Amino acid sequence: MSESVKHTTEASRRGFLQALGTTVPSVVALAHSETVTPPSTQSEGGDPSYAHFTLDAVARNKREVLYEEIADCYGGPMSRAPIISVKGHPEVIWIRPDLGIGMAANPLAFAVDNPPVPIPWRNVERSLRKGYMPIVTSRAPHNASLLYEQLAYACLLKAGPVRTGYEKQILMLRMSVVNTRETGTEHASWWLFPSTYIPTSSHSVYRLFGDYTLFDVVGALPDVQQNTTRSEDRIIRAGDTVLGCYDAGPGVKATSYGNAIRFEMDLLPGQKKHVVLRVSSNKHGLTAAELQQLQRLDFFSALDKRELELEAILSQGTQISVPEEIVNRIYKAQILYNQTQLLQAADRNYLVPIQGCVGFWPWEQMKQLVALDAFGYHNDVRDSLIYYLKLQGKRRPNADVQSYDGVFPSSPTFEESGWEQDANSTIYGQIARQLAPRLDKFPNWVNNTGSSLNAFAEHYFYTRDKPWLESVAPRLIKACDWISRERQATKRKNSSGEKVLEYGLMPAGQPYDTENSQKPDYYLCMTDGYTYQGFHRIAEALVDIGHPDGTRLLGEADDYGRDIREVMRRVRQRDPNLPPYPEHLNGPDAWGSLAAGAISLVDVGLLDPPDAAFTQLEDYMKRHFNLGVLGLSGRCHQQDARIQGSYYMVTTEDIYHYAWLVRGDVEKALLSFYSTLAFGVDKQTLGAIERFSLYDRRYSPFFIDSSGGMRICGMIRRVLLMERGSDLHVLSGAPRRWLEFGKQIEVRKAPTYFGSVDLTVKSAPDADHVRGELVFASNRQNGLKNILFRIPHPSRQSPRNVRVNGQTWKHLDPAKEIVVLPPGEKRYDLELDY
Repeated sequence: MSESVKHTTEASRRGFLQALGTTVPSVVALAHSETVTPPSTQSEGGDPSYAHFTLDAVARNKREVLYEEIADCYGGPMSRAPIISVKGHPEVIWIRPDLGIGMAANPLAFAVDNPPVPIPWRNVERSLRKGYMPIVTSRAPHNASLLYEQLAYACLLKAGPVRTGYEKQILMLRMSVVNTRETGTEHASWWLFPSTYIPTSSHSVYRLFGDYTLFDVVGALPDVQQNTTRSEDRIIRAGDTVLGCYDAGPGVKATSYGNAIRFEMDLLPGQKKHVVLRVSSNKHGLTAAELQQLQRLDFFSALDKRELELEAILSQGTQISVPEEIVNRIYKAQILYNQTQLLQAADRNYLVPIQGCVGFWPWEQMKQLVALDAFGYHNDVRDSLIYYLKLQGKRRPNADVQSYDGVFPSSPTFEESGWEQDANSTIYGQIARQLAPRLDKFPNWVNNTGSSLNAFAEHYFYTRDKPWLESVAPRLIKACDWISRERQATKRKNSSGEKVLEYGLMPAGQPYDTENSQKPDYYLCMTDGYTYQGFHRIAEALVDIGHPDGTRLLGEADDYGRDIREVMRRVRQRDPNLPPYPEHLNGPDAWGSLAAGAISLVDVGLLDPPDAAFTQLEDYMKRHFNLGVLGLSGRCHQQDARIQGSYYMVTTEDIYHYAWLVRGDVEKALLSFYSTLAFGVDKQTLGAIERFSLYDRRYSPFFIDSSGGMRICGMIRRVLLMERGSDLHVLSGAPRRWLEFGKQIEVRKAPTYFGSVDLTVKSAPDADHVRGELVFASNRQNGLKNILFRIPHPSRQSPRNVRVNGQTWKHLDPAKEIVVLPPGEKRYDLELDY
């Protein structure tokens, strides 16, 4: 590996995974593959013909972009591995691009023709049931006349949710073949290879999710054994283990070849024939009694039940319906995919929140859980926060600290999950076995503890559950006291009696996913920003419940904030060619400045969007991390000549979207919003990804990105409802076309800091009358100062009359299209005439 490649890969999560061999084949090996040819002369700046879709252009022209036109600009990431597992189940099931079924225990491979040949995965198209359910249909055209279709979902053998993690989970799969010709009979063959994993460029089963390689299927089908027999019992086996069973439809002949089953059929024009498979995801397969129960399980009855289960999950949280179906579908898909990223601990009363099935990062999982709380999934969040407590104090951060008593660490080995020893049926056990010897090298950021505190605090502010907070308060106070103690070590003065630059910051340590820090430094923005945010927020929560330590901790948090602001004052960069604040104190801005520099200060509230420093930051971002490519703000530094134009998704778009809404730059916010929806998830199965490349769709690492998916949901919520301090903003980022000609926006059961609300906004058929209704279903308005209700008229008209609860209303900001409402009412009815 060249020195330049080595330098850049060490500065990212890619570097850590690559160091562990999880991106095998290596850069050098991939360079010799014909399937990963670089896009030669293409620039990382994107297609210049889209210059009218830049942040500056839409702001200048007051243009609100549409999802469709933005999504058409680039292909976006591929659908790499949509997960269909049952909520919380440890045995992950995913659908491969080649129609294979991914499982740690019992993967399945498929082939067509005779002799068998692999399904050409590049031609496969996939979709979700109803457009958002993780029930996947895959279609693979073949030989101009045949279309192979696969419908796959997962269910439990016995009814009910996952309670222990040991429930038997079943893959349900219907494989069909259609003769698409108008005339003539076609003969079709397709093959099932049980317990067969066809290698991909991700090298192994469990590395797929966190892998930074370009996806490709690189392995070959196994040789078919020749001891053919007619398969009479319709049992699917691996050796002596019974994995499941199949039902061949009318006119389908099944022949067993020992390591494979061949299904043959003749098809009239337009005719479809099928086979149904039912396969256990557990290495031990099925008992005789379980097999009998499985054989009685009807595919379509179980499918109906699975749909009801998924709808029930959605019904537990906030209901969002906007007059743009892709937004509704992306929201629902992220909620449902996230259920597979909340791992049920074995026989225990808690969940393990995870990031892309690869590990537990407290900062990432904080983002995941805070968003779930904002949508009402309070029980899931509470059960997940128990896992934070299980890990507290187990491992020191990668930093120069005095102790780690009270620290909330990250983990790649899923300890305390109960699955860390099960490498047979779970990818969690496989990952734990591989990474356990290098546990001390896993990225363990200094801000993990503060990020964790923020998750606990936000859970309280969304639920106001005083008994719960009192029960966990001693552990949270312990974490706060650790932060206070560690800050004392940097409160030094130099020989002249002046405070050192890092006075009051956390000790030097790791803010990124580098394997180790050769030169530990003080990272003002990401380390101290998020540490301060969590410390201050949990102190506010403790004060709110009258805890005896609350006032003391709030005072210490305020002192921390003063120290940070003093450092910000001393390092403020006035050069317009630089960001306003450096990402770390000693040295130039580097790789992480796209997400871990001053933009972090905006996220945690230390840099207010109306501040002039934000304008400087935005200008820097446009030159270095946007390059005129739509509303994308997270371009990665070039890491590899084959992965040009790669962008981090959501991490910065989420924050810039917030900042632009606060500033009233709605056109920029909408460009960022739709760019994120178009390229932060794949377009077929809506799986969230960490990065994508403008020039190669096979680059889609961290699929499914649990925290990224929930931050996308957070952006959708922010368009409709947003808390900012003591104000509640309504429709601050809604597109004007959502209020065209009889359209309607509905939000139900939406938690806010001020109580749960329902929202309805409806436009008359001619758009000359708009009615809005905001109802506080549970009323906690004591902390609420203003309700800022924006009504974006489709043609930018100002209202002639405004009525609130039947009374003429004069509190209107016509320039911002905002009706200002005072707190206190349970229900607000707005009527606007144009």
